[in-house]
Amino acid sequence: MKIKLVIAVLSISLISSEPVLAQEWHGMSFTNNGFVINANIKKDSGNVDFWPYEDWNYFDNIWSWDRDTLRLTYANHDWCLNAFSAGQSTNVDIYTCDGTNDQNWEFVGTGNNVLIRLMNTNYCLNAYKVGKRSNLNLYTCNSADPDQIFNVKKYLPVAID
Repeated sequence: MKIKLVIAVLSISLISSEPVLAQEWHGMSFTNNGFVINANIKKDSGNVDFWPYEDWNYFDNIWSWDRDTLRLTYANHDWCLNAFSAGQSTNVDIYTCDGTNDQNWEFVGTGNNVLIRLMNTNYCLNAYKVGKRSNLNLYTCNSADPDQIFNVKKYLPVAID
């Protein structure tokens, strides 16, 4: 049996700025202005940045979110989206999942898109000057800041003959 990857855009219709914790999401990517969140270096402390959506490699840009642990894990590995610490302009990287608060994330609705907020803080994932290899860091959450608004795309494996 062959597996074909079908792309389906996850339509998120949110009417509040409260966290979205209703479900577990697997196989998703986050885009902003034609760029996708990319795990650039695949090891502990590997940088997380933006890569052009049309040039993306599926496995470099797929994340899963678990509502129980609140972790965003990278490409079915035991690496989590990790904030070096909770603070303004703090770098974001991937690191072995260790259960610390620096790896707990929640989605906050802004229309059909989301902010990705470090749990129990007012710091959101932020791209300084969205573009190829733009570094991702934390910045005070601002739903009007286009550098913090991410569109969620969900990918579904479908069996074909």
